[in-house]
Amino acid sequence: MSDAYEIRRYEPTDRDAFLELFETVLGGRMGTDWFAWKYESNPYVDHVPIVVAERNGELVGARAFFPLRLAAGEDAYDAFQPCDTMVRSEHRRRGLFTRMTERAIEHYADDVDLYFNFPNHRSLPGNLELGWRVVGEQETYYRIQNPTAWLPALDPVEPIARTLASGYGSVRDRLADAGAGLERTHYDGVPAARLAALAGTETVSAFHVVRDETFYGWRFENPLWTYRSVVASRDGDPVAALVYGRRERTDGPTTVRIVDALPLAAGTDAHRTVVFSGLLAPSEMCIRDRRSSSPGCSRTRFGRTRTPTSSPPLERCCRGSYSERGRSTATGTRP
Repeated sequence: MSDAYEIRRYEPTDRDAFLELFETVLGGRMGTDWFAWKYESNPYVDHVPIVVAERNGELVGARAFFPLRLAAGEDAYDAFQPCDTMVRSEHRRRGLFTRMTERAIEHYADDVDLYFNFPNHRSLPGNLELGWRVVGEQETYYRIQNPTAWLPALDPVEPIARTLASGYGSVRDRLADAGAGLERTHYDGVPAARLAALAGTETVSAFHVVRDETFYGWRFENPLWTYRSVVASRDGDPVAALVYGRRERTDGPTTVRIVDALPLAAGTDAHRTVVFSGLLAPSEMCIRDRRSSSPGCSRTRFGRTRTPTSSPPLERCCRGSYSERGRSTATGTRP
């Protein structure tokens, strides 16, 4: 390997070059506010956890990490999730992915207990060669509200496509158990203390992200998304919650993504299905209501709610290999 490439840790003067590299390789214009949230304000480290590859003064590659606190039962772990990995096309197949990863593993040898991520088919082989192993998979579920947003070819028959999608969604809504006896409260943003208290009521044996006030106070400040929450209570005590975000794009469909759900493991699958069914339908309606700016935008009893035909698709979880490298076997969920 030629010494023309310098593999080093990120420096503050690299920020603009990193964002330009991101736009060129990954195809998104992210902005300094996004970078500040994701890397500079991460509460689990006191620096920006990125390794870069430089050649002749130009940033040609980067291997970034998303630090998180994981737990399994009573044990806690400092974990890094690799993310935003990129190499300029003309510098690929020269070992930069491997060299940047090895540099990070060496540097954080005494600080990080394990690495976990959700690689795609392109990055999975490289991860496996570096000692990662696949420990599970996650599926993606979509609910398409407006088919023409995804398939422009349907524009000539848009009224028919919308009617069919609306009819299907309405049938599914009527079949869902509304969770009688539970009360739901909507929030603009994320009530960190309330969700952390709910998360603290259960001990989860599988690997998972620690959901405390630190996590909730930072994780959902991503400036590219608008987040809201809905909490279900019984007799005044919270028993379940969903956090969901909306992102609007000028070059693609508007997406509402369910990004967190509590409880993680408490109760049977049937119980969780009942509770979450009662939270899902009104969640999408509340996030479309921009008129309310109060911390709690509404409080209602669970009941069946008709979903508007113009609402965005709902996305839950992700699909892709889940892998880890370190001292423990991880089988957790995306935060």
